[in-house]
Amino acid sequence: MHLTRWCTTAFALIATMPATRSISGPLPWRWISERVIAPPEGSKGELGEITSLAIADDGTIYAMQKKPATVLVFGPDGKFLRTIGREGDGPGELRSGVIGVRGNLLMVQDWSARRFTIFRTNGTHVITVPSLCCFSTASLHVDGNGRAWVQGILRGGARGYLRIDATGRVLDTLTVPENKLSKTWRAEARNASIPTEYTLTVPGHPYEFSALRYDGLMVMGRSDSMRFVVSRTGRDTVRVFEGPTKRLPVTAAEKERMIEGIVEGLPSTALQEALRKVAKPSDIPDRSNAWNGVMIDQADRTWVGLPAAKGGAAHYGVFDPSGKYLGEVPFPASRPARLWVMGRDRLAALEENDDGLPQIRIYKLMIAGK
Repeated sequence: MHLTRWCTTAFALIATMPATRSISGPLPWRWISERVIAPPEGSKGELGEITSLAIADDGTIYAMQKKPATVLVFGPDGKFLRTIGREGDGPGELRSGVIGVRGNLLMVQDWSARRFTIFRTNGTHVITVPSLCCFSTASLHVDGNGRAWVQGILRGGARGYLRIDATGRVLDTLTVPENKLSKTWRAEARNASIPTEYTLTVPGHPYEFSALRYDGLMVMGRSDSMRFVVSRTGRDTVRVFEGPTKRLPVTAAEKERMIEGIVEGLPSTALQEALRKVAKPSDIPDRSNAWNGVMIDQADRTWVGLPAAKGGAAHYGVFDPSGKYLGEVPFPASRPARLWVMGRDRLAALEENDDGLPQIRIYKLMIAGK
């Protein structure tokens, strides 16, 4: 699954164009926890600091590890198979990375070293070419034509993508429109030993988002509505689709908890005190966003994370590739996850176990009648 915020003049068309709309009830689909990858400490395949995940069609899991920089490979049964690449600065060597897999190729965007490397999934190095800095995401998007969408800073300072084929050749570039920021809080700790300024988005405010499809298009939307536009470039409109919008009330107590959670996550007492002075519950909207995230699976279905009441089960709203709204599917998340990556019918989540060590949980989508 690959996500990035967007701002585009095409968004104005969303409110006026006719939309594909079909409302259905709960789907007879369910996600099950299929397996957990958690090799024992000291064993081969032990998980270190994982920065990116990728899922092959057969359920093989690839995990990019930071130190030492290498890719860990686990088979469909969860057993450790091999590592790919090693730490270093030469061809086929890595410093960090965002990974994607398509067919028998593993692609690594090593953003800190500004290089792009292709391996075969058996570990053989194919090619290393210059690329971009400095974006790290959950996974590297590799579309159905085998093109990697490498996100970073283009010449002239614009943000966008290099589209690189399976031979390492840059096919084209795609500029991403500048972000449209939501309301922000700015905390300034000027009397601290090291003066610090911290800016963050006020929780609950609508934001604009895009997710890449595997047919070479992207889906864009704004989080206060279940209305989305499909685009080729981020500036044009191919079609618009829509589902039912549900926004829940946000209580004063919930707003206070949001603020306190953010404050506690700041790295210094000075910043915490500064943020408490500027963060006001009244800045937080009285209703939730219509969704809290968008993912697209490799069948080009759009999965929209729906708001849930406190303590309620998580649900996704699901659209088919044409934009028809199919209904809701519950998601049995057992633990918070730092990374989520979708395949065709599986989802990989990077979690922590009871001892605070990393583990990768694989969920499988069960569709009635299939």
